[in-house]
Amino acid sequence: RCLQEAAREIPCSPYGHRLLLQPLTASVRTLRSLLTVSGGAILHFGGHGAPIGFLLFEHTHTDGVAHRIDHAVLTDLFAAGHKDEPTLLACVLTCHSYRSGQAFVAAGVPHVVCTGGRLQDDHAAHFCYQFYLALFSGKSVGESFEIANRSLAADVAEDPSAHPPPHRRSVFLAPPEDPHDRGPTPFRLLG
Repeated sequence: RCLQEAAREIPCSPYGHRLLLQPLTASVRTLRSLLTVSGGAILHFGGHGAPIGFLLFEHTHTDGVAHRIDHAVLTDLFAAGHKDEPTLLACVLTCHSYRSGQAFVAAGVPHVVCTGGRLQDDHAAHFCYQFYLALFSGKSVGESFEIANRSLAADVAEDPSAHPPPHRRSVFLAPPEDPHDRGPTPFRLLG
């Protein structure tokens, strides 16, 4: 939902390209298909993660059944097949997605947003909206991340029910040594 709202705010990218948003069920088949067919894209995963380092995908053959995918399996999925247009950004805003995020980094994704702990759904939505709005407006990935972090920090500070405070310890931009100062290139948004 936050992706659609941000995309509506910016009808056209600064480069004159329209954004293509494809909301799909998160399954292994869907992820591998996107990586095979789409190439240069933003991959957004909205779902659930667990402290021991896996993401919950939907089981490919049984609707509504969770399929645990750990960081090793994610690394293998990304390693299969050569892509001429690599994934530019992976946004994995689920609880406990840091280890999974490292699989995207290991696969060569230059910018990965992930979390190190619990993240409330409304906080993830707030962060995503601000992050994508800034990115679609032509800000660099690093600037967009900082804008979203500061906006979320201000929002959480006003919310006495926010758990766990403060959120800044749980949302990361990886790899940490990269300045993430590159602006977006023409892309298609997949999520």
